[in-house]
Amino acid sequence: MILPKLGNGYIVPDAGVGRAFALENPDAFFLSQSGECFHNVMVTGGKQRSEGPLSMKRELRDVLRQMAELERAMSERTAGVAALGREITEMVALLDRLENERRESEKIAMTSGHSLRQLDNEMARVRERLGVYEREVQRVTREKDERQDFVAGQQEQLTQHEERRLQLEVEMAGAQQELARLRQARDDAADAASEVMARVATLEERRRSAASSLTRIQFMAAK
Repeated sequence: MILPKLGNGYIVPDAGVGRAFALENPDAFFLSQSGECFHNVMVTGGKQRSEGPLSMKRELRDVLRQMAELERAMSERTAGVAALGREITEMVALLDRLENERRESEKIAMTSGHSLRQLDNEMARVRERLGVYEREVQRVTREKDERQDFVAGQQEQLTQHEERRLQLEVEMAGAQQELARLRQARDDAADAASEVMARVATLEERRRSAASSLTRIQFMAAK
């Protein structure tokens, strides 16, 4: 007998039959005459109340309402994970821009190679941390997908995942600050390279002037 409010819910003669059917059909709900509601391995309800089936229907509606609330929480969790993924994409794009700027700095001043190698090491460590964050996000996402079939009993784990997401956001903010520091270090290295090139240009001009003067003196001495 299918309940009007629940397409995959059934009324069974007793608790034993409901328990057996629930284990064989984990996606369905089975309501016994004594008031127990069996779903997979979970049992809710109790002795039959004076209101009879109407009371049990209300209890089933309460269970469905709780499941809907948990599903909304899961949707919000999914949105949070997607936002975290977008932040990771933005950080990867920022790393690409930093690498392009690093290559331009190498073309401007080869004497800044030591500083640039240090920046490479720092950015490699940041990329490793980003990889850890991406794997952690993938792990959390997989766990979320695996637990969608057990929404009714997973509220505590959802809370733990939310705390983990907040922790990841804090760590991501720290990584962004680290990238800002690296960019400032790159700018300082580029400024130092520009100063070196300016000094080299000045020395070259002085060398040319001295060579010209030497040529004139040799010419006058030859006369």
